[in-house]
Amino acid sequence: FDPADEITVPARFAALPDLLDHLCRQAEAAGIGPDCQLRMQLVVEELFANTIHHGHGGECDAAVRLMVSCSEGCCRLHYDDTAPPFDPLQAPVSPPSPERPGGAGLHLLRRLIHSGRYARTDTGNHIELVFRETG
Repeated sequence: FDPADEITVPARFAALPDLLDHLCRQAEAAGIGPDCQLRMQLVVEELFANTIHHGHGGECDAAVRLMVSCSEGCCRLHYDDTAPPFDPLQAPVSPPSPERPGGAGLHLLRRLIHSGRYARTDTGNHIELVFRETG
């Protein structure tokens, strides 16, 4: 990855606009259309909110890194955080209910990506997601 392809922000909601802006700038520069950009934004927002709420139990200064590589109608995102181990691609998802809200974001995430991989590394969670223009 070229260092220009990545951004590191603290796990604070005030940093979300910078994260999404970086994502869209990279995608737009590679000619990725608005539909694919929107799918990527929704997924990154979901990952980021989960990192803050569930991973760290609230906002903090822990680093969240996003690397974006786009070409020929395809974007590959690498999302890294330092939260406890959690694989959003394999975690069980039960339908949301008034008694137990939540889970809809993981279901959405899985429907919006073309493919994905999760790995736990020495530094935290690493999620690689692939998006294609056609869905």
